[in-house]
Amino acid sequence: MAEPVVLRAHHLLCAGEFRGLGYTPVFVANFARVLAGLAGRPAARVRLTDGTDVICAACPWLVEGSCVRDGGGEAAVSRLDGLVLARLGLEPGATLTWARLRGLADERADRAWRMKVCRECSWFGAPCYQAL
Repeated sequence: MAEPVVLRAHHLLCAGEFRGLGYTPVFVANFARVLAGLAGRPAARVRLTDGTDVICAACPWLVEGSCVRDGGGEAAVSRLDGLVLARLGLEPGATLTWARLRGLADERADRAWRMKVCRECSWFGAPCYQAL
C-alpha cells in the first residue's frame, strides 16, 4: 500500500478554493500537481498534520521545516490547522481517504465557518478566494 499523502489540515480548505495562484510559480505548480494527483485518486490515503506537508515543501516561506511568513509564521498556520482539525473532529495524524476528507470538510466546515476562519489568511479576498 502506498504511503499516505501528508497534508496540513488547513490545506483542506485551501484545496477547495485553489485557483492557480500562489507565492511563486514553483509553489503553484506543486499545489496543482498535488491536487491533480488527489483528484484522480479519491481512495488515496491522506494523513492530516499540524506541521509542514507536501504543499509547504515548495513554499518560499518554509525555512528549516518551519513557516517564517510575516503575521505569525508557524504558530499562526498551526493554529489554523488546529481549528480545522477540531471542526472535523480529528487529531493530527488521522489518516482517511481523500474522498472522505473532502466530504468531511464539505459537511462540517460550512461556508459561514470558512468565511470566519479564512479571513485570517493573507489570500482572503485575493482572486483565488473569489468563491467564498
